[in-house]
Amino acid sequence: AVYGVGGAEAGTGPDGHPRPLVEDWDTAAYLRHLPSVVEAVRAEFGAELPLLHDAHHRLTPIQAARLGRDLEPYRMFWLEDCTPAENQEALKLVRQHTTTPLAIGEVFNSPHDYQYLVTNQLIDYVRSAVTHFGG
Repeated sequence: AVYGVGGAEAGTGPDGHPRPLVEDWDTAAYLRHLPSVVEAVRAEFGAELPLLHDAHHRLTPIQAARLGRDLEPYRMFWLEDCTPAENQEALKLVRQHTTTPLAIGEVFNSPHDYQYLVTNQLIDYVRSAVTHFGG
């Protein structure tokens, strides 16, 4: 399948630009593969390069906790959007099982959306547009 085109053979969108292929999501493969990718990047570029990863809200709390734990040796700058944003309680389990810094927020529209997460120290970084905070 071609992203956004629904079976088009040419693999281009309405603007004529190529679209990426969409493949079946495999969480188990992702959880196995990502740490080795991060390890290779660390080996190539060293410990000083800040590494950030966005999980796009695709993981359960247990999967996110495992991934965060598996990424700890590589000292990530952050793991972003590891669980669905609407389930803020999920980050309690993640936080209890990893020291990898957590970020969330591009889907939030107000500082009030972060209040619980910040008050309970469930995230390390707020990701939001300045315009959502009155700036």
